[in-house]
Amino acid sequence: MNAAPRQGGCPGASIQSSAEAFNDCCYMESDGRRTPGILLVVRSVALGALAAVAVAATSVATASTTAKPALRLTRGTDAIVVHGSGFYAGERVLVKLVATTTRTQTVRTRVVGTFAARFGGASVNACDAVFVQAVGRRGDRAVLKIFPRACLPANSP
Repeated sequence: MNAAPRQGGCPGASIQSSAEAFNDCCYMESDGRRTPGILLVVRSVALGALAAVAVAATSVATASTTAKPALRLTRGTDAIVVHGSGFYAGERVLVKLVATTTRTQTVRTRVVGTFAARFGGASVNACDAVFVQAVGRRGDRAVLKIFPRACLPANSP
């Protein structure tokens, strides 16, 4: 290949300008052409890999925004817990629970766009209608409606 490294070489060379940096990291071919040295090739590959990681991280961060926001209700022994998913990461969400009483709570979503809002002291039975609404600061919203079962009135014969 008859390539000879330029004076100074890449590693440890004293570089005053970017033009000199390019010249120091290139090899001069016998026909006068310049070809990139190993440092320039490694730097290009590293920058390409960094750009690919940035694109992948952006697509993962927006993956939670492509899912439609949804709500799920779980009943514990002493609390009702509303689980939400599909919201923006790190977003503040106002959760409103309407059953026998109305309660609100503001929560912040996790990195994956999920949250859990715990309403302590709230109780719901199968004969109660339940309405849950979650509204994010960026405008995404989810609604959960649970209709009451056909229950007999309390003073029926």
